[in-house]
Amino acid sequence: MPFQRPKRKSYSEDELYEYAVGALARRMRTVAELKRLMRARIEDADSEYGQTLVELVIRRLKDQGYLNDSQYAAYYSSL
Repeated sequence: MPFQRPKRKSYSEDELYEYAVGALARRMRTVAELKRLMRARIEDADSEYGQTLVELVIRRLKDQGYLNDSQYAAYYSSL
């Protein structure tokens, strides 16, 4: 029996933010990885609203210090 992906749904900014924080809690991710994960979850990812929502969440995570590609690269290169 193949694994079925959850259906895409509409997310508010706060709901998508909580999803992103959960994804970052599991492991460090780059901005590109997190964008890909969020776009796969939301139903209208290709619309202007969906793109803006993803960008707002990314900006919020960067401002709070949860998402930083430079720190990710430094950590990855130290392994």
